[in-house]
Amino acid sequence: QTSFDLSDPEVQLWMLETAKAARKTANLYISPRAKTWIEVLEEETKKINITFPLQQSDFAGFVSLMMENSNFRRLYGGDIGTTGPGVGGNFVFTSLTFLQEVGGRESREALLKRWESFVNELNSNALLKTGQAVIYSNAFNEAYRKNAILSTTLSSWALANGLCLLIILLFTQNILLSILVMLTVILMVISLMGFVLVVLSIEFGP
Repeated sequence: QTSFDLSDPEVQLWMLETAKAARKTANLYISPRAKTWIEVLEEETKKINITFPLQQSDFAGFVSLMMENSNFRRLYGGDIGTTGPGVGGNFVFTSLTFLQEVGGRESREALLKRWESFVNELNSNALLKTGQAVIYSNAFNEAYRKNAILSTTLSSWALANGLCLLIILLFTQNILLSILVMLTVILMVISLMGFVLVVLSIEFGP
């Protein structure tokens, strides 16, 4: 959004509070070994006795100095988007990158639902000037695709069955017979799906 200004002290505080809130949410399994850029920024200001959040006029210059550090630039260079090179121009977006340590405890679908719940609660309490947060992760792409394929497949299947029922009803003029025919077709499809998924062990989805 055009009104987004990351240098605003309230936005800086909101970003820091968001990072801390995510870490306090135990079922997100966020690792303490990797910090977000806003947490690093706060730590650096404390080291040199500068009050956080930074003044709006000082923010871009301070972040530019931090970007001169190759390690900081490598880790967080893509987390701040502007219309100009580096941190020049107007701010367009910012992101907080977290490292999760999940192992085999949770499926990606379950984790995605927990992140969606966290982000929905976050957005419901967000300031107007911060905009709305969204989730993005390569680890969740497969879950997104599966959900999209499943929802479109079910809706297409329901639409096709509805049209078939109308056509059969139009020709037979018998509601009971039409329903029996559709139930037979649906049971055949379910049986075929069970054979493909269970017997042949072909995974549903991308």
